[in-house]
Amino acid sequence: PVTIVPVSRAAGTVSVGAYSVAPLAQFTVSISVSTTEGFVAFQADMPLPEGFRFVEGSAVLCPERVDGHSLSVSLLTGNVVRILAYSAGNKVFKGSAGELVSFRLKSGSAPATFGLPLTNVLVSNAQSQSITGDVTGGSVTVLSPDLQLSSTSVDFGRVALQSSGSAMVELRNAGNEPLMIGAIVSSNAQFTSGYASGVQVDAGQSVWMIS
Repeated sequence: PVTIVPVSRAAGTVSVGAYSVAPLAQFTVSISVSTTEGFVAFQADMPLPEGFRFVEGSAVLCPERVDGHSLSVSLLTGNVVRILAYSAGNKVFKGSAGELVSFRLKSGSAPATFGLPLTNVLVSNAQSQSITGDVTGGSVTVLSPDLQLSSTSVDFGRVALQSSGSAMVELRNAGNEPLMIGAIVSSNAQFTSGYASGVQVDAGQSVWMIS
């Protein structure tokens, strides 16, 4: 086991990148460590956003920075990924900057930007002293349109025989990518839409459909 003793000393930085992905897609998260002195161990926790999951067996150390180092990655209660990279022989990681470890996540389905924070971060030198400095979490944006209707049912009220009634329904794109409306159809030939097909609704915008 590796024992890390925190001290009042800061000589390095830890950071996570920013990513843009499709819904329910796998993507790679990289954690970079930069130090002004050698370090032999690294630990961090990453709480995952709601709907995201860790891809088992996907975590790897950057080959350019290892010298017989070991990697342990586990999923804790609360959907938290714990990363521990260390040297049983007290060897320092190669290089002073750059990617140290990466792993894959599968995104959720909701279009939004989510934080990828790091907590409980420790970078340790060969004397078991913490040289952890600034820690910068990352983010991931799930890109997708999101159709929301002002109503899922339409009440036409009382309509006389041989006449027609109409109603308005708002179609809102609550996502962050353009929404293409190919066609609006009904399984009942008595109901039609006066809306043209092939209409684009930009993110955050709405159109009104006449029924």
